Amino acid sequence: MIINYSNDGQEYDKNWLVQEGFSIYEERDFRKRFVKNTQTGGFTDEYEYVLDFVGFLVNKNNDVFTVFPKNYRVVDINKDSSQLFNVISKHIQNRPDMYMGNKYSEKLKTNYPFAAFYGIYDYFVRYGLYFEDKIYIKPNIGGKVNWKETIRLSNKYLSNGKLSFFPIYYEKKYYFSAFLTECMIFAIDYTLEKFGVFIGLNKTDKPFPNIDLFNEKEMVLEKLYTLRQQTFKDSLIELIDHLINFFNELNQGGNFYLKHYSFSSIWEDMVKSYLKSNYYEIRSDKIVFDADKAKYFDFKKVKFQPNLANGDHFFEPDYYYAENDTQLIFDAKYYTRAQGMDYKQIAYFLFLKENREKLNDNPKYRKTYSALILPSDKRKSELHFKMDPLFNKSNQDLVISEEYLDIREVMAFYL
Repeated sequence: MIINYSNDGQEYDKNWLVQEGFSIYEERDFRKRFVKNTQTGGFTDEYEYVLDFVGFLVNKNNDVFTVFPKNYRVVDINKDSSQLFNVISKHIQNRPDMYMGNKYSEKLKTNYPFAAFYGIYDYFVRYGLYFEDKIYIKPNIGGKVNWKETIRLSNKYLSNGKLSFFPIYYEKKYYFSAFLTECMIFAIDYTLEKFGVFIGLNKTDKPFPNIDLFNEKEMVLEKLYTLRQQTFKDSLIELIDHLINFFNELNQGGNFYLKHYSFSSIWEDMVKSYLKSNYYEIRSDKIVFDADKAKYFDFKKVKFQPNLANGDHFFEPDYYYAENDTQLIFDAKYYTRAQGMDYKQIAYFLFLKENREKLNDNPKYRKTYSALILPSDKRKSELHFKMDPLFNKSNQDLVISEEYLDIREVMAFYL
């Protein structure tokens, strides 16, 4: 059950989270933010602790605390939590390059084997829970003697008038069905008991295993490794590998978490997807989105190298598109709202406004539009920067808008 929630960047009582049994690491999960002086607009010497991640905390009682992205407007706590979980999962699947090696722990931290769980569940969906028991006939393994294979395969010796066979062949039955089925049921139903409130999958509808797979973890893993050595079917090997990973990584304490420390990277990718299919036009220096009228705009990251002193130097707007006599320069900002002048976006405009193929050519584009795209609880546009001609008359057309998108809508579109 989800008992409470907050947003990334919001102040929250970390002591309450600890008292409720949620796993919190103050140095990483919170950051200090100086408190604003409401009269002067500056900052005081006082500070508050604000959440610094997006994700989920689960205590041993299966209570869930959800941390939504900045400015996310919660309508239905269960459905919204499910949407957030699915967004994080999809981003991991779509951008595995961002979660490899050291990058993984920098961006995402979890003590629950979600990847192994999804592998197990995928097998369950495709093949169900039934496995064939296998009988192996080998020498010196103990069990029931298989005389037919012993007579056929063994060396025969005559000693003192008696015929002897060596080696003796035994048959041993490996009970795949009972053991692997119990492991699958445990992995699937335990996970959905903990996280089913936002993982929209069905349980196995089978009795829960009557063995303590937590306290017998070493025995379970040893048996899984043994079964893997006796298995030659690719799909079954893959399942056993997922089960091994699941039980290896499973924390017995029951306190679990999934924390994304770089939701800005998810925001950037979601906005790109949204822009490509929903951007319509610029009107009065502001972006107009219209999914019904929009054509497909292939916004991309494009590298520009304006430094003759060092050709390796470059800048790269998040979203760039040019067509006919117009170029669009947009940048994603995962802020609650823009703070101060965005010098980088101003520089983009100044660098690219008069970009040309050859020195004596006219500029390639007659009009350059620039915008910052931020998450909000509703769609709105604001003016971020407009050049005062007293400072720069030749670039008095430099206008940057702040485009606030409803982050709930963008996440839904991404899914």
